Amino acid sequence: MSLGAQNIDFEFKPHKAKWKCCHAQQGVCVFFAARLWKKEAAKEYVVEFQRRHGDAASFMGFYRATVQALHASGMGPECRARKAPAAFGPASSQSLMGLQVPSMSPIGLPSQDEIENYVVPLKEMVESRTLDSVLEATRALAQLSSQPEHRMAMHSCGIVQVLVDFLSDATIGLLETAAQIFAIACLANLSEEPMLQSSLYGASPMLLGHVSNGEYSDRAMRREAARTLRNLAQDDEGADAMIKWCGKDTLESWCAKTLPGIEDASMLQDATLVQEKIMARWQLA
Repeated sequence: MSLGAQNIDFEFKPHKAKWKCCHAQQGVCVFFAARLWKKEAAKEYVVEFQRRHGDAASFMGFYRATVQALHASGMGPECRARKAPAAFGPASSQSLMGLQVPSMSPIGLPSQDEIENYVVPLKEMVESRTLDSVLEATRALAQLSSQPEHRMAMHSCGIVQVLVDFLSDATIGLLETAAQIFAIACLANLSEEPMLQSSLYGASPMLLGHVSNGEYSDRAMRREAARTLRNLAQDDEGADAMIKWCGKDTLESWCAKTLPGIEDASMLQDATLVQEKIMARWQLA
């Protein structure tokens, strides 16, 4: 099974026979490397998997899928694919730093107060700029925002501006990239709600700056930025706001220079829709 078929972004280093990989989806993120080694004397090969950071359960899932694929193709006689352990959620191997996930009310949904009591400490963790706290908080927010019924309560806590401020000041690094992926995933999820989209208009320049090829490690973040802009540009008000906040010159340059070179299919599809919407508004202006 190929890396692409498993929704893994990667960069191949041919001189090292090494694949540098990243998988990110909602509240799950894992960075790992796969490397091919050759035993000269025996003319045998060894495939090494090494987790660099992130969800161990997902990492083991990718490893087992590779082993099974090797066995299916008649390779890997020294490998034995083991049965995967029981899973307890998409990020069961990662902690929540002691925070209590909102309990379920009698009707099957957490109350507004429960959501707010959960989100406010997460907001404060992001504001602290302490990397470990920011990483845990953004991951939890990405998971929580994946459920539509949680989004209005999250928005009422002022989480949008906190995440935008963090993304505007974020630095470079593996853990920082994971936190950025989670933060923009949360914003993308919130942008699915039409009533919340206006609060994201001011973030358009920052989001547009992320919609480019980038590196394998941050491609998931860039896809989420494109998804957010696609949602914002769906109606005339959003498209006009994007033109206002980004500026026509900046958007024209992005359409002419950056968009044609985007390689990721999902990102390109969303970016093309954004281009169509904003250009339609230019023609009517």
